[in-house]
Amino acid sequence: MLLRFLDRSATPDDAGAIPRIDYEGLVDRAGTFETRQRSPEEVRHWFESVRVDGTSNGAVVVERRIAENQTG
Repeated sequence: MLLRFLDRSATPDDAGAIPRIDYEGLVDRAGTFETRQRSPEEVRHWFESVRVDGTSNGAVVVERRIAENQTG
């Protein structure tokens, strides 16, 4: 099995997963600057209000993909 990672710009569709992931970092104090758990609605509002270049908010999502065994 081969692990691959895909990075992409975050979208409002990620608003449900982002607070869950942030909370994991909040609990173990290792992966976020957050001080409280945010709701998906707060994240959606953030997506709507923050723009770096007029089209993007600058947030990035990295997804883990598992590929079948490959040779070579």
